Amino acid sequence: QMQSSNSEQTQLQVRESRASQFAVALQPWRHVLVRADAVLHWERPLAFGCLLAGLTLAFALLAVARPAPLACLTLLCLLAVTADFAVPKLLAPLLLGESWTEADQACYTAVCRRLSARGESLAAAIRRIFAIRRNRPRAFALGAGAALLAVALIGASVSGLLLGYAAALGALLWPGVSRYGLLRRALSDLRHSAGGGK
Repeated sequence: QMQSSNSEQTQLQVRESRASQFAVALQPWRHVLVRADAVLHWERPLAFGCLLAGLTLAFALLAVARPAPLACLTLLCLLAVTADFAVPKLLAPLLLGESWTEADQACYTAVCRRLSARGESLAAAIRRIFAIRRNRPRAFALGAGAALLAVALIGASVSGLLLGYAAALGALLWPGVSRYGLLRRALSDLRHSAGGGK
């Protein structure tokens, strides 16, 4: 029991160390991240509505322009690189005048912890997939083949632009939905109504 307690404490220290590394790496983005976190968690409904409208407008323009997939990928990469360079530099003069409060720091620390945990979960999932590939190659080949076939069938029957819009919309809605437990509540209501109100 003492050994498991030490192991848990070590894991906690590793998590805190990763979160603090995230906090240092994302320091130029801290003002932006705190405000984006508030928007994505529906604390600023007007800004969130504008974000959804902007997303819908961007996909509508893509539907009208119909650019090649490679052009879309290049444009996304260009936007990401430009944002990484320009956003902190352009917003810093505007946001640095605002006082950085303890609540902002707590929010920033929580955002960095969440980002670190998501990265850790992704790395663990990739390690698990490679472990299955190494230990059970037949199961891996069957599972990967079935998943890729399903993706190919969905991609052949549904527009890629529509799938991209649904994925982007889901990614924007997910933080607020998970914070307020809307999905859990909807599933609970569905189970209740399917059970005949028992």
